[in-house]
Amino acid sequence: MQAVPKTSHIIPETYQMTFTIEEASFPFLEDMVEEFPDIVMTAAPDVSSALMQVQLYAETEKTLQQFFVNILGLFSPDQHAQLNMKIEAVAAQDWVAKSQEGFAPFQAGDFYISPHKEDSFSSDDHIALHIQAGHAFGTGTHESTSLCLALITEYTQRTPSLEKALDMGCGTGILAMAVAKQFPQSQIWAVDNDIKAIEVTKSNCQLNNVTHNIEIYQADQLDPTLAQQGPFQLITANLFANLIIQMLPRFTQNLADDGYLILSGLLTKQLESLRPHVASDYDLIQHLQKNEWSAWLLKKKPCA
Repeated sequence: MQAVPKTSHIIPETYQMTFTIEEASFPFLEDMVEEFPDIVMTAAPDVSSALMQVQLYAETEKTLQQFFVNILGLFSPDQHAQLNMKIEAVAAQDWVAKSQEGFAPFQAGDFYISPHKEDSFSSDDHIALHIQAGHAFGTGTHESTSLCLALITEYTQRTPSLEKALDMGCGTGILAMAVAKQFPQSQIWAVDNDIKAIEVTKSNCQLNNVTHNIEIYQADQLDPTLAQQGPFQLITANLFANLIIQMLPRFTQNLADDGYLILSGLLTKQLESLRPHVASDYDLIQHLQKNEWSAWLLKKKPCA
């Protein structure tokens, strides 16, 4: 594999937006931030109330203004003034450092995820993953990512070996690295259409010492170059439901017979609309749900 270059997340000047919301609204805010890959969010509870102090960072003021217009729908008109929103230019920021603020180590499936290599974990039964998010989505804290990690654990218990895997929409590379840690002799392709995600994945692969068996590839679909690397025994896709439906035929075509497909990024209410697209080609092995989010572990039917 090619050497992985080091990347910088220091931006000469950024803009900061601050506002206050109720803690109950914060999960919805997190979901909306994921639709803006150029925004980094930090937040902390106000100990004197049931409120969250939120800070968002972006390279342009326009990005923050557009985001704020989108979130106004979460609140009634009489609550808008209570948000106390303010945007200001700030000095150079380290995006990685900002993305790690408030990111406490946690466990998901077989994995222990933390932002720093120095963090220790209490059980030898868990595999350490160190994640720096930068601009990319996927520290593992969101339900869709943690559900994927749990299903990778389930897949590992069912499958003693793995030759080739594909992580479509790799974000920070967390899912590809989880597979690489479980199957160090396998070859994994981590794919994303966002160059910032590609850079962050490269950095995280170095941090976790898995550059030897992860190929990082920029593409917006499972293209012919990727298809030549298959068939894959495992494909993971933590994407929006409409993208999953769009990519399913290529997943099926390039997945080995009896191969497994992990789908996440799905709201539970979207599952019924997705089910007809997988029913003829896959058996549902496991369905995990956390809050309003769901993930599926599917097994391809022979000769599908």
